[in-house]
Amino acid sequence: MNDTNTVGANDFATQRIESYAYNALGLIEKYTTKSQQAKVSTDEDCALSAGAAPLSYWRYRFSPMAEREQKREYERDGYTDVLAWTYYMLGADAKQLSTWHGIEGAHCGEGTSVWMWPVERNGYGPGNTRIIIRQDGSREYVVADHLGSTRAVLNSDKERLELNDYEPFGKTLTHEGTGARTAYIGRETDTESDLSMHGVRQYSQEYGRFMSVDPMWNMYDGFTPYHYSMNAPIIFFDNGGMWVQAMDQAARDAIIASVNGNGAIKFNDDGFLDVELVKEAAQGMDVNSNLAVLSRLAENDFTIQVMVDDEYSYQQAGTTKTEAFGDEHYFTNFTGRPDGGVTVPPSVDPKFKAAKGVDNGTSGTGGFMVYINSQQVEGTTKTRGQAVAHEMVHVSRFLKALMGNATGWWHGDAVTDTDVGTDKATENAEREASPVIDGPKE
Repeated sequence: MNDTNTVGANDFATQRIESYAYNALGLIEKYTTKSQQAKVSTDEDCALSAGAAPLSYWRYRFSPMAEREQKREYERDGYTDVLAWTYYMLGADAKQLSTWHGIEGAHCGEGTSVWMWPVERNGYGPGNTRIIIRQDGSREYVVADHLGSTRAVLNSDKERLELNDYEPFGKTLTHEGTGARTAYIGRETDTESDLSMHGVRQYSQEYGRFMSVDPMWNMYDGFTPYHYSMNAPIIFFDNGGMWVQAMDQAARDAIIASVNGNGAIKFNDDGFLDVELVKEAAQGMDVNSNLAVLSRLAENDFTIQVMVDDEYSYQQAGTTKTEAFGDEHYFTNFTGRPDGGVTVPPSVDPKFKAAKGVDNGTSGTGGFMVYINSQQVEGTTKTRGQAVAHEMVHVSRFLKALMGNATGWWHGDAVTDTDVGTDKATENAEREASPVIDGPKE
């Protein structure tokens, strides 16, 4: 794809020609640009022809999770020496653990080589806070808002290094100081293209649109396939996007009951939740309501599959195990007898592993599996709708824990064994769900 822009600059126009090349997943893997500004002298030819200007050429590489792990220059202003590299070391949850810069060229009479050096290591704390550890050992604390956007950066002495404010779709409104590379929704904007890398796609804050087609475009009939966050960027952020899927009719009924029969819950023939409808209905609602939680889960980085059954499965140490509801279970290192449902996460919870010294179970699907007990009868503690609402809280808090925005996701944090946040949230979710007994009655 090519794009040509001519803009005014001190009464002298600038023309820029950009081209983008996409891979099979719709990710930009090649970007080139040429630009030319009109001459200042009036006796010189002021006609613009950026096509004859020197070329700048960048390429990008992505991990299997579609997160960018490297960018590098191939050519700068027509030259092919002294080129810049950036490498991102990613964790299992695709978060950046460290960032390295590099330079490609001839050094000290040697042949062409690449020299790399670390510029920051990242740790993550509560409330979307990121901790930057510099090479000299100093620390910087990135303070973010509810969308994950960098608002301020403080040093160890609580001195402000950076302050940001944004327009609704992410364009920087005011900026003071320097510090974090990341900005809107915690993502980095590339200086070479002025595009933000949102994981699975690159984004233009100027226009509030992605640069490639949404991989879930068929679920948004009323929107352009390049739309950002349902055009509601103050409430939602679009950082990737998968789906909630009901695996059978019983699961669909249970999901509908989890929001007390709200008419916004619709499914297609494959059981995928209608994301457009549920997100529209959630606008203006309490952010902790069942519908608002479901709307956020409907477009996250992981698939969430809901199944009604009398047993559940998980993988542990490469072995698939199956257990029945009502029996003690250990895949989360939590001994109990679940009667309503069980959430099996896509990855090992690092807090459990650190605290208990063993791996807890995973779904083996790369996403969440939510199992709901099929044998709900009068006298049991939860209806199926209440069980779904309860388990969606676990999914939501697991995702928050990955972002450093929750202390745990199970009943009793793995480290402190006192996660009252999860307990309170699940109780509130159950109260809001339909209390009607929706399983077979005895």
